Amino acid sequence: MPVGLKRVPERASIHRALIQFSASGLVALAVIGAIAFVALRRESTQESIRDARTVTGIIARSVAEPMLEERPGVLSGDPAALKWFDERIRARVIGDKTLFVSVKIWDADGRIVYSDHPKLVGRSFPLGDDEKHLLTGEGTEAQAEVSDLAEPENVYERDEGKLLEVYVPIKSPDGGVLLFETYRRFSAISTGSADVLGKFLPIFLLSLLVLTLAQAPLAWSMVRRLRDGQREREELLMSAIDASDRERRRIASEVHDGPVQELAGLSFALAGAADRAEQNEVRQSLNVAAAKTRVVMRQLRGLLVGIHPPSLHASGLAAALSDLLAPLAGKGIATTLDVHHLPQIDPEAEALLFRAAQEALRNVVEHGGAGTVVVTIAVEAGAVRLDVCDDGRGFDQAEHERRRAEGHIGLDILRDLVTHAGGSLSIDSAPTQGTTLAIVIPLQ
Repeated sequence: MPVGLKRVPERASIHRALIQFSASGLVALAVIGAIAFVALRRESTQESIRDARTVTGIIARSVAEPMLEERPGVLSGDPAALKWFDERIRARVIGDKTLFVSVKIWDADGRIVYSDHPKLVGRSFPLGDDEKHLLTGEGTEAQAEVSDLAEPENVYERDEGKLLEVYVPIKSPDGGVLLFETYRRFSAISTGSADVLGKFLPIFLLSLLVLTLAQAPLAWSMVRRLRDGQREREELLMSAIDASDRERRRIASEVHDGPVQELAGLSFALAGAADRAEQNEVRQSLNVAAAKTRVVMRQLRGLLVGIHPPSLHASGLAAALSDLLAPLAGKGIATTLDVHHLPQIDPEAEALLFRAAQEALRNVVEHGGAGTVVVTIAVEAGAVRLDVCDDGRGFDQAEHERRRAEGHIGLDILRDLVTHAGGSLSIDSAPTQGTTLAIVIPLQ
């Protein structure tokens, strides 16, 4: 049984395309999800910080300000007033320190007029630009930042871990401006951020997943259309090749049965006339005409081999390749044909390999400038491999693109045919380094 060509299953191609689409969709979903996670986490953290600023502002104006109005002695350091104020701050704000861990009130000179750590009361520390801005009365909005626990005024908060300090301006009983400052655990901010993230991220990811699933039918439709379009192009290509092959056969048959036979008869007639001629000059002229006729006849037969090799299916691929190489000797090109244990091959595979060798040798003659050509064909690892190697001038990618732009698309068509057959075509070439064309076609 002849060995046939392996076709690439269309269903496998469709499934592969769908898998690639699904995989790329999942990757995109993961990337978008990661970006959304980071963005939502950042935004939820900022939202939690805004909430902390709002809560601190409410406490400052609804708790601290009224108590300072009631006990103005807090500002002068009156022990009784400070004790009264401290008891209420601890009861209403600090509590069990699950939310706020510390409270300070500053005056415009950087002096701490109240702290839940009594040793800080009355001490002065340098103020930052933001604090000064609020204490001048120019700013009214609460500010927030991560506490620098290395600062000396934060010595008693260093064991509390990462903290968020929020400070807001309040009115003092004498009409001045004070700074009310709270220290809040940053873990509470992170927890609030996680709560917001937990609410919105699943909805966002679910929406992306639904969108991806909604695109699946569209992807299936696009893949089917691409497959149908590819099949139509392949059918058109094969129809064109079949039509070309039929036309080649017709021309070869007509030339062989017509002009070639006529030239053969004319050659014999001229040779017979030369034998019968009595005058030497006439005999020589007739012999020269007969020789030229035979040369033209051989040239036509060489063209017929290129157009449609009669030995391809009758005698096999090796004989057809030998006939294809024969005319190169007349062009000064040394040829070698090396065939290794070639089994009987399906006619379609034989035709494809012959066309490949024909196209490669045509390029050698027209563009290669080679002195030697080696054609090797063998079966290895369940595939038939054809190599056409020459020692010509070679070419680079730029020259290949230029030839393609000029309309030399024989190799591109050949590559499409080989790919359609489930094989591969590779070209190894460089300027002055010759060219090697290799075709590998899997066998059943």
